[in-house]
Amino acid sequence: DNPDPDRMSAIRVMANKFNPDIPILSCRFEADGLHRVYTKNQNVTITTRGEGTRVYAFCGIARPEGFFKHLKESGCVIVGKESFPDHHWLSDAELARLKKNFESSAAQFIVTTEK
Repeated sequence: DNPDPDRMSAIRVMANKFNPDIPILSCRFEADGLHRVYTKNQNVTITTRGEGTRVYAFCGIARPEGFFKHLKESGCVIVGKESFPDHHWLSDAELARLKKNFESSAAQFIVTTEK
């Protein structure tokens, strides 16, 4: 999720107690679109904004709710989702399940975070 202004203010106050000259930076992420990077027959890239795009989303990050929220805010319709622990290495069985769930859903894309 993007930084909460009140939380950032509290962090600045606390950090300044230890070092008043410390630079404090914040950032937010913003998707530039959805990219199809592989199909059975060819490698292609297709970029589109979310606007009604049906997605099956999964991720292995510390706070997955921010990823799902961002997809919704970008206009995607999440028709299915799964989350795994941070930096989770997917097993063959998990990949097969994701593929099956995606194929049986109405999703146009399967979407994940890049790591």
